Amino acid sequence: MHLDNNDLSGSIPASFLGLRNVSELYLQDNALDGPLPDSIGKLANLQYLWVGNNAGLYGPVPTGMTSLQNADIPAAVVRPGLEMVIEVDPDGTLDPNLGIPARIPATGRMAVDVADLVDLQLTLIPFLYEADPDSSILETTAGMAEDPDEHPMFAETRTFLPIGGWDIKLHDPVVSSTDNGFTILRETEMMRLMEGRPGYWLSMLAPVRAFGLFGVAYNIPSWSSFSIPLAPTVARERGSAPDAYGGHRRVRDEDPIRPHVQPGDSAVRAPPYDNRACHNVKRS
Repeated sequence: MHLDNNDLSGSIPASFLGLRNVSELYLQDNALDGPLPDSIGKLANLQYLWVGNNAGLYGPVPTGMTSLQNADIPAAVVRPGLEMVIEVDPDGTLDPNLGIPARIPATGRMAVDVADLVDLQLTLIPFLYEADPDSSILETTAGMAEDPDEHPMFAETRTFLPIGGWDIKLHDPVVSSTDNGFTILRETEMMRLMEGRPGYWLSMLAPVRAFGLFGVAYNIPSWSSFSIPLAPTVARERGSAPDAYGGHRRVRDEDPIRPHVQPGDSAVRAPPYDNRACHNVKRS
């Protein structure tokens, strides 16, 4: 049942309990509010549930949602104490000799570690190349600071990095004698150390280049990065691990946490997320 993007408003009616045979329910991109009704959890055949982009929805995930294979649920309804079961092979079609578990966990339910996401504290610096200044970066960075939740330059950052909210300061423009990204990164780091504002510092320089350095980030805990105005590069450099160049780091040693990543491979890690502890952490 496709009811997405239909300007629906109000609460989800409990009468959905009557849709006993529905297997797919798409309610995303509306203006629904209130809690998810318990009746949804009683739809035994429901396999796909999409209710994202309904800012007014809240409350716990209904119990009994055991048949779902795919769900898009607003973060506001996810609460501590949530448990889940992953049915990898509910129909028993996989060859048992493959060694793939049919169910995770094998018995019972698995507790989900629910943690509050931290705000991204970011100082945003527009750079102008003295020899050939491109002032479009002033409008771009001003828009990013004014409306980070909607600005397209933060699209991938919102999607891929664990961010709860925004704390953005737009720095005064800086005129530089170079357009070299490595040099601008060093200038950014010196400014961060001299001015002392905590959090991440991102310098940006227009225009978008056809080739060359798109972005680069300093080692943690330096928290400085450079990017041209490309949304994927902005997210990549903000989510880079140590020794980042173009958003990736080269793995030097075997990683016991990620054994599939071998020395010489590239990997990306989001700094606000501690993947060893599997929860979000604040940086001091």
